[in-house]
Amino acid sequence: MSKHGLTLKTFLEHGSHHQKKVDLGDRRHASPCNALCPVDYSGRLLTVNKAAPRGSPPERSPRDFEPSLRVYVGNLPWQVDDSRLEQLFSQQGKVLNARVVYDRDTGKSRGFGFVTLASKSELDDAIAALDGKTLDGRTIRVNVAEEKPRRGSF
Repeated sequence: MSKHGLTLKTFLEHGSHHQKKVDLGDRRHASPCNALCPVDYSGRLLTVNKAAPRGSPPERSPRDFEPSLRVYVGNLPWQVDDSRLEQLFSQQGKVLNARVVYDRDTGKSRGFGFVTLASKSELDDAIAALDGKTLDGRTIRVNVAEEKPRRGSF
C-alpha cells in the first residue's frame, strides 16, 4: 500500500466470453496524479478513477465547456436513420457525428436526433438551411442542442 493508499497492479478486462488479467505495473512510488493518469494498453487508453470515501462527495475536476457544435433535430420522420440524417446535414458542412435516438424497449425511432458539425459557421449554416424544412412530409426543427444536465451521484 502506498502512502496515498493506491497500489495499482491489475486491471480486469471483461470481454463477452473471457476475462483477462493485465499487469499495469506497481505504482507505489507514483504521485496520486500519476497513479490515476491514463495508461496505454494495446493501443487503448485505460483510465482509473479514485473512489471517494463513503459518504463524501466524489472529487471532480472542473469541466471546460467549449461552445457546442451539436444541433438537435426534432420531428424527424420515423424511417430516418443515422446515415440519412448524416446525408441531410453533410450538404451544409462536415458532419462529425449523426445519431437518431431510439426507444430502448421498442427499438423504434423517438423522432429526434443529434448532429455534431465541424465548425460554428457550418452549424449556423445548417440551422439556417434546415430549420423548418419539410422532410418526407414532416417539418423538422433544427436548433443548437442544450448541454445535458449532469446527473447527481448516487
